[in-house]
Amino acid sequence: MTKVIPVLAALLLALVGCTPTQPTTPSPTAPATTAGTSATPTATPVAPGQRYELPADTDVAQWGEPLASLTGKKLSDPRLITSRQGWRVDLMGVYRLAPDRVLAEFRLNADNAVRPDLKVWNDPDYDWWFHPNDPKNAGYTGTVWEFSDVQLKVDGDDTSYRAVRTASHYCLCTMSTENVKGFGDYPAYVVLTTPTDASTVNLSLRDVGTFSDVAVSAGMPERSVVPLGFGYQLRLGAVTRPVAGTVRVRFSLELPAAGIAGTTFRPRYMYQVGGAAPWKELVDSSSSYQNLIALDPGGVDGGWPKTSSQGKCESCTVTQGYLSKPGTAMDLEIDLPDPGSATVMVAPTVGWPFSAVPSDGTASANSGLVHYRPQSRTTGADISDGDFNLDTAVLFKVDKATLTARASATLDKVAKALQGQSGRAVVIVGHTDSTGSNAHNLDLSRRRAAAVEAALEKRLGAGWTFTTDGKGEGDPRVRESGLSGAQLERARALNRRVEVSVK
Repeated sequence: MTKVIPVLAALLLALVGCTPTQPTTPSPTAPATTAGTSATPTATPVAPGQRYELPADTDVAQWGEPLASLTGKKLSDPRLITSRQGWRVDLMGVYRLAPDRVLAEFRLNADNAVRPDLKVWNDPDYDWWFHPNDPKNAGYTGTVWEFSDVQLKVDGDDTSYRAVRTASHYCLCTMSTENVKGFGDYPAYVVLTTPTDASTVNLSLRDVGTFSDVAVSAGMPERSVVPLGFGYQLRLGAVTRPVAGTVRVRFSLELPAAGIAGTTFRPRYMYQVGGAAPWKELVDSSSSYQNLIALDPGGVDGGWPKTSSQGKCESCTVTQGYLSKPGTAMDLEIDLPDPGSATVMVAPTVGWPFSAVPSDGTASANSGLVHYRPQSRTTGADISDGDFNLDTAVLFKVDKATLTARASATLDKVAKALQGQSGRAVVIVGHTDSTGSNAHNLDLSRRRAAAVEAALEKRLGAGWTFTTDGKGEGDPRVRESGLSGAQLERARALNRRVEVSVK
């Protein structure tokens, strides 16, 4: 029988970042396991959504050996609130996906943590506050915690490379509103921007430390099953293309009777096993696993399940209750936008991605795909796939349009990055916060855009064209209405900017 009321209550709690009380179930500590065979989960076909018993010889997800381990330290900046003290962070591997991005996989453990929820891993620039206040957030109204505060650097380059993100500023990474303290190991991943020729990288996590000189593997490991935490695992089945523009993924959610090494069993509602989907207003209260994405092998373009006008996942398998008995499993299906590649990489919101696998049928890219853009940062400038967001606090004094001495180094780097782009038409747009009159802000933004144009024109030389404009306070990056105190100051600082793009 479908658990409608508990799931509705759990979903409402999730939207405010709370974890509901779980059913009382014995929670034995799982013993260590050894690598198993690639056994078929069930010998006879089972209808999607129906629970069945796992065969005794079903292989169990393996964590593998970490490359290195670090432990979280005391909070270094009280303004961030989210302490990582006591967290164990294992780096499991770094894998090249495309020339400009790598997949970094981690194993987390909060059993000794001061603060136990995954909120601590948000990038402070794209945290739980930023997304709801971002006009480009794709209409999402819930809470999302991203495992995204990982900075990639290479020796001899002062640029900080960050998680790839959509135009609505969501990363390709683990997303979950979970409290994981006391339940053992938990998987996390993030796809990071990287220089094309980087064979070794340094990965830094605030208040944890740096994994130095990490070798970048040429490709992802091949695996059919991945751990999800709390004793659950996900197994990839068939990937097909039933109609043009659609990829259908068959997979199974499993609870191995012997447990998964390093984890403690805890019963999960379906949405909790699945993680969070912040790029759409997904308000499906049915008991279904909804959070998979189909991507091209490079992790560049992908898509999530289509939702109805009521916010329900149209293709997700509705299950009979939730999976809560060790030694059982469910087979599930979901339809996703076709990335248009011959092989398809499937990534859950929680759990490590599966390497790209062949798919039956003809590839046909769906018009609803999202594009994950590379992101990097240098002093005074955020760089996103050829677009530059320049910090006016570095470029100008307050309420002035004359470039400061500090601006020179920033504009040198922007000019160098522009020269590496294929286009030669530069668009420059100035923006202000809402302090001052509309007329004054519009004039100031236009004068600042003109100052940046003159500086870049001198640096770039002949062969370039420029278009400049100013929007004043009319196109904020973050809304300011309804905010006060430190939140209002943060919003104003984000809105004061000069944007540069090339076509």
